[in-house]
Amino acid sequence: MKSGSNSSKELEKRILVLEEENKKLKEQLVKNSELSANEHIDVQSEEIRAINEEMLATNDALKESESNLQLFIDEAVDSILISDYNGNINYVNKSTIKLTGYSKSELLKLNLKNLFTEESLSESPFRYDLMKKGQPVSKQRYIKTKNENPVFVEMRSKSLPSGELQTIFRDMT
Repeated sequence: MKSGSNSSKELEKRILVLEEENKKLKEQLVKNSELSANEHIDVQSEEIRAINEEMLATNDALKESESNLQLFIDEAVDSILISDYNGNINYVNKSTIKLTGYSKSELLKLNLKNLFTEESLSESPFRYDLMKKGQPVSKQRYIKTKNENPVFVEMRSKSLPSGELQTIFRDMT
């Protein structure tokens, strides 16, 4: 029995040693898994940083493009204005200011109808109905300037995707 008892104790010791080794292996595995997870997080963080840098560069390029487009519109030879379907003016470029003699702040308080005589509007009213259908409208007419001098222009208007109207005046004098 002693030999069986010794064998049993030896087996118990071996089991304890194996359990201890198993515990150490599990700890090492967890540690390795954490390292892998941390490495994975580092890779993802680097990818996020790269995407963020790309987005910032794209955003800078977009701002520059918008600035160039705004400059193009502001400096256009023809008069450009944006209004709503009620004729309220929302935007004017520098040529509109020069053509009409009104300041930007004065124009933004006006209605498109204020730039025409009543006679001109009764003879040839704005065709909002056509523009709402997506058709551009082109007319030659006189606009009245701030000092009441008439200027003969070609007026081209069209509906924008934003629901506003774009009107371009070309001085025909």
